[in-house]
Amino acid sequence: MSNSGPTEDTSAATCGNCGAALRAGAEWCGRCLTPVPPPQKLIDPRRPEKVVSPPLVFSRWRAGPESFGPVGRGLLTLALAGAAYVGFPLFQGILFMALGMPIPVAAELGMYAILAVPLSIWALLTIWKRARIK
Repeated sequence: MSNSGPTEDTSAATCGNCGAALRAGAEWCGRCLTPVPPPQKLIDPRRPEKVVSPPLVFSRWRAGPESFGPVGRGLLTLALAGAAYVGFPLFQGILFMALGMPIPVAAELGMYAILAVPLSIWALLTIWKRARIK
């Protein structure tokens, strides 16, 4: 048995830059180091390829690229509760500065509830909504 040379087909392609013969499967030209583009796949326009995308996964409890996990969401919920607690005295001060006189606490509490409750519900729904994790 004699070995007469490489068993690979070297006549398959030539370099588009320098014209050197390329080995099958080569990624670079051995002479000029130009990258060899991958072979073009022929596409039949009458039969388009089916694109299979991975299934989307949503969760409230697992962290993802656009959401916190349960610890982060819990901390945001506690921060929201703290902001609501601190917000009432601030609201009282703003009303006092705007009106120049104190008003009854029950009226202030009612006005604060009209503002704070819908905003808090919206914030909690935003914090705890299902988010894409994959």
